Amino acid sequence: MSSQVLSISTDPEGRNVTLHRHTFYGHILKNHPQPYIKQESIQSTIENPKHIKESETVENSLIYVSSTTDSKDFNVTTKFDSDLKSGYVTSAYVSKKPKKGSIIWPKSL
Repeated sequence: MSSQVLSISTDPEGRNVTLHRHTFYGHILKNHPQPYIKQESIQSTIENPKHIKESETVENSLIYVSSTTDSKDFNVTTKFDSDLKSGYVTSAYVSKKPKKGSIIWPKSL
């Protein structure tokens, strides 16, 4: 399995998030064949999310959320090192209902 990097995005709090080729083609496009899912939409969601949530089920995992054109949530799930400074994309998918988790950004929500 290749770990070729497709992109590195920086979120609003300065964390770097890497999208690997094997994750994008081997998991995301294969298991979530939704029209909205493109490399650019993943990058955009990380860089300019509607909000960021802390996963309730996976330690050191953040979920970046944006809205699709039909008002559904586009979720980009990530896994980070223990200090939450750098991480990688684990999945991306569209959902009708908001995913559970504590909103950590923006702080005002």
